Amino acid sequence: MKVQYKILIVAAALIAVRFAVVTDYKDLKDTPDQIFQQTQELLKTADDLADKKDFQKAQDTYTKALELQRDKENSASALILRKMGSMYLEKGKKEKAKLDLIRAESMFQKALGIDAKIDDKNQMIQDYSKLALTYASLGNEVKFRDYLVAQIPLNTALGQTSLNFTVYVPLAALYTLQGDKVTGCKLLLSARTELTKPEAVAVAKQYGLDARKELIDAERQIKELKCTS
Repeated sequence: MKVQYKILIVAAALIAVRFAVVTDYKDLKDTPDQIFQQTQELLKTADDLADKKDFQKAQDTYTKALELQRDKENSASALILRKMGSMYLEKGKKEKAKLDLIRAESMFQKALGIDAKIDDKNQMIQDYSKLALTYASLGNEVKFRDYLVAQIPLNTALGQTSLNFTVYVPLAALYTLQGDKVTGCKLLLSARTELTKPEAVAVAKQYGLDARKELIDAERQIKELKCTS
């Protein structure tokens, strides 16, 4: 089972690629000017500390940034919570610490609650992606699946259905590992359909993904599983 979960984590990594780094701090847009500057400086410092694996100092710095926010349910607060979640997720995977993975789950759930309240679908997709990756790390296949599937209607609402391949490919890995090759093949074929849409290359590029490479990889997996259309 441990090997299975390691493979799941690799599969889930695909869904987190486009959300791995937040550099423009656009979610601080509704923060007052003075607090904006202080928050941005704290986040840059915390991000650097997290990159250096100095998790305790990073945690303290993210907490300071969160305490600065007058509105605890705005996009800035969600951004900070998401960054804290990413830090705990990295720490939990690196140190194999379940408690940190649970903390990551809590941060992402709080961010999701804020993003749902302000109806920020793009950020909700990010939250769902991070939660799916966290549950994969915790070995929770059911929640891993549920948080992947939850992204599909959001992609549809945003007019970017071609990005559903980021859901179908990890799901295919899950079902294949569970012994359900038929469903795994159906999902890979669906991923291929999305990746061959005319808009796929442009849409994927917006999120730092190369649709052509992803299509080649999907075709490889289809061939390995001997899927038939």
